[in-house]
Amino acid sequence: MNKIAVTSEGPSLDDQVDPRFGRAAGFVVVDLETMDTQYIDNGQSQVMAQGAGIQAAELVARAGVKCLLTGYVGPKAFKALSAAGTQAMEAFAAALSSDPAVNLQRVVSGAEALEAARAAAPHLVIIDADLPDTAPLDLVQKLLMVNATVNTAVVSPLPDEEFHEASEGLGIFARLPDDPGRSDAEGILRKLRTVLGIG
Repeated sequence: MNKIAVTSEGPSLDDQVDPRFGRAAGFVVVDLETMDTQYIDNGQSQVMAQGAGIQAAELVARAGVKCLLTGYVGPKAFKALSAAGTQAMEAFAAALSSDPAVNLQRVVSGAEALEAARAAAPHLVIIDADLPDTAPLDLVQKLLMVNATVNTAVVSPLPDEEFHEASEGLGIFARLPDDPGRSDAEGILRKLRTVLGIG
């Protein structure tokens, strides 16, 4: 996670947090590596009759924000924000799908993942760091209750050592970086084939 955005009533970190998302005055974006800030004015969205949340989501996504701190986000804006995050995983998903032995099923929540795991016994469940309804490591525990032999890979911004400590005892198959790409997909497929004893 390199950049976070905070809905704000003004252009600095000293200004009040705006509890609204779509009609917030703007967004203070913080680059966590350099601690530089940037202000994105959301004035156009404030005066829109409809679609303010979607417009605001597009502004945040274009800024490369990976984490948003705000109050209420409406359902349409939530979908737009989710779609922006999903685009970052496209190269990874495309690489997984390019293997004819892979049957890739994508879901958007922990509840859907549990339902899919109950319906079919997957070889691997890949869990994004930003699920709308559950923390990734909590989902791993729930998946193990459904199927104790399921392999899990978790996208995590934590360094390896911190991730290992946080996930100790869960038997997680792999930790993936924040923005996994083609090489990550190829590596996880090689490792999975080895574990399953195939190809």
